[in-house]
Amino acid sequence: MGMEERPSAIQEPGFEALESRLLLAADLTITAAADVYEALSGAAVAVDIEVNNIGDAAAEAAADPGVEPWTVSLWWSDDAAFDPLVDTNVGNYEVVTLGAGANTTDTVTFNAPAAGAYTLFGFADSDEEVTEDSEVNNTAIVGTLLVGIDLEIQGAAGAYEAAAGANVDVDVTVENTGFAQAVTDVNPGVDSWTVSLWTSTDGAFDPLVDTEVGSYTVTTLAGGANTTSQISFNAPAAGTYTLFGFADSGEVVTEDDDANNSASLGTLSVGPDLTIAIDDAFVTGAEQIPGDRWRIPVQVTNGGAETASALATIQLYGSVDGVIDGGDYLFGQRTCRIYLTAGQARTYWIVSQVPADIPAGNYNVLAVVDSGDTIAEADEDNNTDAAANQADIVWKFGGFDAAHR
Repeated sequence: MGMEERPSAIQEPGFEALESRLLLAADLTITAAADVYEALSGAAVAVDIEVNNIGDAAAEAAADPGVEPWTVSLWWSDDAAFDPLVDTNVGNYEVVTLGAGANTTDTVTFNAPAAGAYTLFGFADSDEEVTEDSEVNNTAIVGTLLVGIDLEIQGAAGAYEAAAGANVDVDVTVENTGFAQAVTDVNPGVDSWTVSLWTSTDGAFDPLVDTEVGSYTVTTLAGGANTTSQISFNAPAAGTYTLFGFADSGEVVTEDDDANNSASLGTLSVGPDLTIAIDDAFVTGAEQIPGDRWRIPVQVTNGGAETASALATIQLYGSVDGVIDGGDYLFGQRTCRIYLTAGQARTYWIVSQVPADIPAGNYNVLAVVDSGDTIAEADEDNNTDAAANQADIVWKFGGFDAAHR
């Protein structure tokens, strides 16, 4: 007797079709990318987003399939963790249908936000219109966005001294405090931009008035990075100057802020620098009358970087207000050859006599060196000194101190 053939499992009409519909579904993902985008705040940024359907059925909107579109969106995050409740949606594109195993790419363009570093996320079916096998794999990082270029001169203010014509070396540091690379607008990464050094006589930087004394070039400077180079130049004529660094002095880099590209790097003192000091032991504050004479030693020092050599006049004044001006009385003066090397000091004796027409009163005794400005100095404003004690003039027409005369 032959083996009886066993009947197959009973299948109800339509079961196979129902089973196929349950097993087949779409599954959307974003192709991850590590692209780096750089832009200025407000500038247009174009990002390609590729969406894939790794499922077994076409990806279509659950309502009105094949007719209503679903959305692929682009977002930026400032903490690199995607959260649609916190992050910012900057653009979208729409897809009507995407077959199983297929992919599609489109470009989303948006304006860059404020300066900073951002993570870009793509989000497939961001409005949840497609029924999928998995809804947790719809996002992926599609790149990094670096926004902002901002060049600044850095460095503490230094004090430089030199003789006229002598070599001066100044380190100039420029930093890109933005996030995008600082490159020229034309031929980025190939052409260079300039960092320059300037001297100013009034302490206020103005490239139309001040003097450029040197420069160096930079091709590219990453966000947050800095670079330093030494600029050497010959010191100008005697005087005091402010040194300014100027980043992108040719204005070939477009920045978020062009107003902060210059900064002071210190002062440059060129030439000799004469100062004077009265020996206070010889100005006692005792009473004096017109006609009295005495000898007062003063010390002249050359604090500059260059030898002072010339005929110059040293003067003594009596001043009521402590400032040398037209209302003062000349007590004495001496014209002599002053020869002082850098850092050298010498004492000079000045014969002083109280003038006959001076009113009685207390007077500040002031000394000034090189009163005729015959010596070009690094600083012409520090050539005076005042004695610690005042001169007490007690005689006046009609009465005088009998102890003296």
